[in-house]
Amino acid sequence: MSNCVENNLYCNGCGACFCICPTHAIKIELSQFGFFKPVLDKKKCISCGRCLQICTKFKTNYPKTKEFTEFPLYAGWSLDKKTQSETSSGGIGFEIAKWAINNNYKVVGTIYDEKEENAKTAIASRIEEIEAFKGSKYLQSYTADTFKTIIESKDKFVVFGTPCQIAGLRMLAKKNNCEDRFILIDFFCHGVPSYLLWTSFLKWFKDKKHVSKITGIQFRNKKYGWHNHTMKIDTENKSYYLKRKDNPFYTLFCSNFLLNNACYLCNSKMSFYFADIRIGDFWGSPFDDREDGVSVIALFSDKGKSLIENLEQEKKITLIRQSHNICMKNQVSFNKFSFNLYQQKQSMLNLLKAGKDIIFVAKEYVKTIPLGKKILLAVINTMPDFIIRKIRKIYHIYKEK
Repeated sequence: MSNCVENNLYCNGCGACFCICPTHAIKIELSQFGFFKPVLDKKKCISCGRCLQICTKFKTNYPKTKEFTEFPLYAGWSLDKKTQSETSSGGIGFEIAKWAINNNYKVVGTIYDEKEENAKTAIASRIEEIEAFKGSKYLQSYTADTFKTIIESKDKFVVFGTPCQIAGLRMLAKKNNCEDRFILIDFFCHGVPSYLLWTSFLKWFKDKKHVSKITGIQFRNKKYGWHNHTMKIDTENKSYYLKRKDNPFYTLFCSNFLLNNACYLCNSKMSFYFADIRIGDFWGSPFDDREDGVSVIALFSDKGKSLIENLEQEKKITLIRQSHNICMKNQVSFNKFSFNLYQQKQSMLNLLKAGKDIIFVAKEYVKTIPLGKKILLAVINTMPDFIIRKIRKIYHIYKEK
């Protein structure tokens, strides 16, 4: 092979190949199944092989690091109550972003573009601009243009992204001898769903609520608590709050039937080489009674360790050392997807591609759930929150033994 694009079945869409191509032969576009993928202009390709050198898809043996259990692991949260309430977990990511701006770094993170109805990776150089980075965006972000800009820049950056995006950027920075300009932050990643699902969800919501324009989306809002995944959707006249059980997007996203091919065989989420810090939600029994949000923080480098220690010393955050076992038992990143799930994925994508609405596809997914689990979910959906919290804690304590 002379390029990494023609074999893009398991491409994660990080955009590294776009950034390194000397002839601009590669573009990143949405595929027919709703994922950002590279597209090659064969007339421009000179078969230089540079994209192959930095593509993490072909790196079956990632550089060796310590085991996850050997890295410092903490639970933490922002001491600014407003930050904690407006972010998806404990607000650690936002505190890192503020630290970056105050220490002459620019910040790279994900925004949701209401006009284009997609997620994009953007650059912020002022405190006001990082507000748009608050909160999770459960969509694949378009990174290519921004990654190219920051690699070619001379500025310093703190960059947030999924493990595969951060892996691609690390390879680019290494190739360009500019790693010292970057502090890289990735996430305990679930995987990214198809934009076919997102488009179908938006159509369903607009039809159901009789609205033509959505002015803002918060994928994880804490109106009903941190554990109760609630999506806030703002329209011109009203704000709507959709709990997970009433949201077909979350039903299908959490089913894992509609993720990118690369997500099922992802090496990046199990590598601790590329990022300096990994953050996410600290799920598990120690914080089952909390509804204000708690972050998990894993420190993979001295650079990351120093940053987090600075935040603690400046009294911006609280840190509590935690058990690796609890984290690993409750993070989906440590779970392997079954091959059966991967096989069934394409049939679900085909339904969306054929124009079937999200409710139809959700019903098809429900047919795959064993009867016992269907009954359990139906019972749980009728329970008050305080009983669910007690059951969740009992389950987590049992699971973590």
